[in-house]
Amino acid sequence: MNYADIIFASPKINNAILDDLEPCMTTLNNILKDNGYEFVTRIIANDDFNNLILKPILIASDGVSDTSELFMRSFQLVKMFGGDKPITRRRSNQAESIISKPDSLAELKIGKIAQTLLRNTLASDSVSKEEIELMRTREYSKDTFGIDYPLLVLATDKFDKVRYYSKPFTVWGFEYFLCSQWFEVSANNDRAFLIAWLEKNGAIQEGSGNTP
Repeated sequence: MNYADIIFASPKINNAILDDLEPCMTTLNNILKDNGYEFVTRIIANDDFNNLILKPILIASDGVSDTSELFMRSFQLVKMFGGDKPITRRRSNQAESIISKPDSLAELKIGKIAQTLLRNTLASDSVSKEEIELMRTREYSKDTFGIDYPLLVLATDKFDKVRYYSKPFTVWGFEYFLCSQWFEVSANNDRAFLIAWLEKNGAIQEGSGNTP
């Protein structure tokens, strides 16, 4: 392993303790670097824990059943940060979307964002049938999402199954498969395209999901 991001996470750390820990992280990073390790250590706590860990968990969990142990734990954490403030809202004719503060999506890989927020938005039938048809074309998908394959294929179509997620979903009464070919490397970064489309279509607040 050439690189690792080591995170020490806690929902609540006293500010005085946190102030003492921060210099320790710098010292630890220097020790690792001096010994030839390309590891970076950091602390995620308090408000950062809420924005960078808790909310991405709720997004990645795709809503989570209210009988789920994970949800109950997450709900308890939400209450620690003022759970009376809703982190979801329902729009007319649209599925629930998690309203993220800036950087709330930064810890999520692009594929997970596509499989949750993008998939849910499409499945809510809030996107016009005309645009859904355009998403079946390579040209529109490339221009809008930066990907090299049609974003959607009908379940009845012939297509390269390796390029699509295995679980189908329904949009406007038809069953589709969603493209899985998402990249976020310097030479091919689709993240900005996906975030821009989600912001435009109200799935996330403008400015969310940018990497730090």
